[in-house]
Amino acid sequence: MEIINIVAIALIQGLTEFLPVSSSGHLVLLPQLLEWTDQGVGIDVAAHLGSLVAVLLFFARNSGDENNSDLKLKPVKLIADCGSFVRILTSMLKSQKASYFSVYILSLTVATLPVAALGFLFRDFVASDLRTIEVVAYSTILFGLLLGFADRFRGEKTSDDLSLGCLIIIGIAQSLALIPGVSRSGITITAALALGFSRKSAVSISAILAVPVIGLSAGLEFSYFLQIADRRMVLDLILVLGMSCLSAYISLLFLFKLVEKVGMTPFVIYRIVLGGVLLLLFVD
Repeated sequence: MEIINIVAIALIQGLTEFLPVSSSGHLVLLPQLLEWTDQGVGIDVAAHLGSLVAVLLFFARNSGDENNSDLKLKPVKLIADCGSFVRILTSMLKSQKASYFSVYILSLTVATLPVAALGFLFRDFVASDLRTIEVVAYSTILFGLLLGFADRFRGEKTSDDLSLGCLIIIGIAQSLALIPGVSRSGITITAALALGFSRKSAVSISAILAVPVIGLSAGLEFSYFLQIADRRMVLDLILVLGMSCLSAYISLLFLFKLVEKVGMTPFVIYRIVLGGVLLLLFVD
């Protein structure tokens, strides 16, 4: 691929991974609209890994901020401490609440199970039948409207109010992100808002849930990439990882600042306009 194509894909992946506008939808659209050849599995893996590094750095940097109770997490330590899962699960079943640390350890497991299972079962179907402009257009509009509706009737819950039931609901909703155009971040934010969480808490929950999902997705793609690996792509992959990481980190900073001031309205408008344009121009 040309260097401009690679940079564009990396930037779009990073910028849209955590914004509620669907990164997969944009990555489906870009090659089709510009008639580019498919970027290949290796580029996809590097782009996703860049986003993963960005969210880990973001939470690690902000975990010590006492004014950000939703960002008091260190995901690297979090992932390494999954041995206490049974104790945490038992505690939550009894009290329906737990500490920040306990809640997020459990969230990485419980809320990821539905999307991991369905992704494994329907990966080929999604890749062959759903990666179309028509699907992206309709899902972009529909789930954009749902995001706006949930934002309007949001509550003031924080991560301290997370329960096992909330995690299961958000996890099931996250599995809808397998459909291009839905947006993993968008549907998890929508679910959290609908459950009464504040905007900032909903964005925080969505961002941390990205860690296992991106990791599993990249791992699955990487296992396939190893079969067709080309050493000549090493520099391209490093470039994609770096650009994706940088743009994803910037998008996280932008998202947390924007939602506190204006909410989800800009994203809802963008999704409706984008979906409408795609239907008018490309769908009979």
